[in-house]
Amino acid sequence: MMKSKFWLLTTFAFLLSGALQAGVVRTVYVNNEKMEPIYYSLGKSSILRFTERPRKVVVGNKNYFQIEFIGNDVTIQPLGQAHTNVFVYTEYQVYGFLLRPTNSRYDDLVNVKWKPKNIVFKKKEKPKQVKPLFRPIQLKMKGHLDINVTGVSQSQINNDLYFVDVVIKNIGKKNLLTKDIQIFATRNNKRLSNQKAVFKSENLKMNDSVIVRMFIGLKQKRGFTLNTLLNKKKAKVIISRKYL
Repeated sequence: MMKSKFWLLTTFAFLLSGALQAGVVRTVYVNNEKMEPIYYSLGKSSILRFTERPRKVVVGNKNYFQIEFIGNDVTIQPLGQAHTNVFVYTEYQVYGFLLRPTNSRYDDLVNVKWKPKNIVFKKKEKPKQVKPLFRPIQLKMKGHLDINVTGVSQSQINNDLYFVDVVIKNIGKKNLLTKDIQIFATRNNKRLSNQKAVFKSENLKMNDSVIVRMFIGLKQKRGFTLNTLLNKKKAKVIISRKYL
């Protein structure tokens, strides 16, 4: 009788442990103002499935994750435990997620849907004109390569992470590779440690433009300088504290 109870309790504990560690399939809705948590477990892969094909992925701590593209899916294989963020670029949107380790129910498959924020204007009320967050900057280089750099917008993702969108237009007489263009943030002539520039394409043909999104971590809410560098020619603009 005691043996029967022991085996019954052991079997129940085993089944309960398996249930607590099982993967789940769910659907999430994200937009420009929401970072969705993704729960992962060591030894398990998690899949993010999008309605449009992902083009690029930026991981805050890439040393702990292996990322692969399969059609409209992004597979995430954890190599260790770390809390970090990840951004997935598609042709029209940027999706933001927070990767979180768990010992219980992790995400096997996450169907990702884009849900833009609803903006409702009162009747007979015109939309307010949005002022640019910082002034445009121009860069005209001597010789065969000319580019025009214009600040577009700046926004806060969380307490200490911001992004700045920049448009670069090739107004020269030769095609460019975006890897040859450097965009970086400095403060007191020193580069900020936590930053990354992501170009939406690798090539920049004559008269074409490309959007660059700068992710910048700011532990202190102070202004900084945004720099553009090409062939040792540089332009810069100050992003003051009032825009943060």
